Amino acid sequence: MNGGTALSLTADTTGHAVVASNAFYGGGLTVTRFNPQGTGVTFSRNVAGEDSGGLAVDAASNTYFFDSVLPSVANYPARNSLLPCTGGGQEALTVFDGNGTILQSTYVQGGPYPLGVFVRPDSTVDLFSGSLAVTHFAQNPLAQTVQLACIGSAASWDNTAVSPGEIVSLFGSGLGPATGTQAQLDAAGKFPAEAADVQVTFNGTPSPLLYVQDSQINAIAPWSLQAGQQAEVCVVYNGTATNCLHAAVAAAHHGVFTVAPYMAAALDQDGTLNSASNPAKVGAVVSIFATGLGAIDPLPPNGSIVGLPLPVDVLPVSMSTISATQGANIPITVDYAGPAPFEVAGVSQINFRVDANVGGLYATFLYVGASGSEGQSNPFYIYVAQ
Repeated sequence: MNGGTALSLTADTTGHAVVASNAFYGGGLTVTRFNPQGTGVTFSRNVAGEDSGGLAVDAASNTYFFDSVLPSVANYPARNSLLPCTGGGQEALTVFDGNGTILQSTYVQGGPYPLGVFVRPDSTVDLFSGSLAVTHFAQNPLAQTVQLACIGSAASWDNTAVSPGEIVSLFGSGLGPATGTQAQLDAAGKFPAEAADVQVTFNGTPSPLLYVQDSQINAIAPWSLQAGQQAEVCVVYNGTATNCLHAAVAAAHHGVFTVAPYMAAALDQDGTLNSASNPAKVGAVVSIFATGLGAIDPLPPNGSIVGLPLPVDVLPVSMSTISATQGANIPITVDYAGPAPFEVAGVSQINFRVDANVGGLYATFLYVGASGSEGQSNPFYIYVAQ
């Protein structure tokens, strides 16, 4: 169970046990179904979520999992969802068949936190949430569902805003081809606004596409977005439009790219990937990569590759760490923060120096704006030699 803690347990009439557990370091929740002997796993599926509200199974051995989905997990695997995500905390119901295939996964509006799920013999479902909220579901093949369920940062999955030039991920079902397609640079050296018959627009402006697939699209928000406005985000696939979502536009909506939950995709000073077996040395320069740091000057064409001379960030960037000796956030020296050279515009590179006060896991925070006016990133870690 990924080394996590069991949160919910149930069993079906055939003796299969189903356990919901959390994973350490922000790894989401895992639903695991064991054989009747307890010696083997029938399926184990990870679901982006925070708190388990319980499990239930029906007579067909389908598993119903009720959990809370926080703003930092826009990548909930929505399928035939009845609602889009709200850009804030929400609850979700996921239904797996006996082999772990998702039959339906939908956002729901309930109370402040999930408490339990009950499945009746006729397969109607009752969800119980805090403040005594009850949501009742019945079988309805004509129910209206949404294809485009959520949009969030491609780095942090946070779904509370978008910013100009941010690399974003859109989630849902029926958004593109079953087999994922990586977009290729066009003749002008830019990522295209159409790939595999998929288009994405922000307030009618086409968005450069990086990757398209049935359940996920990676795209770049146009530089023309204005902070304080709402962006209407729409998808067209094979000439047919999905539903549209509305997202708040912020001057910055920064997230750091990771290789594992909270572990930054960082390069040590020699250009090798930072890891437990390859930690950074004290005093060395480490590079991390982010998106959503806001406008750059001069503004490049949407989807273009950044070349020399490098543009500069409009908003200042700073960092801090939690010192093992001082016990509080202390500043980190940032040598460079700006567009990543020879990467698509929207990817930022931050080079910083490793503080001599800590070793092992090194917790860091990224801030954008004067005195961090545009907010603090989620904590992320790199490995530092002891």
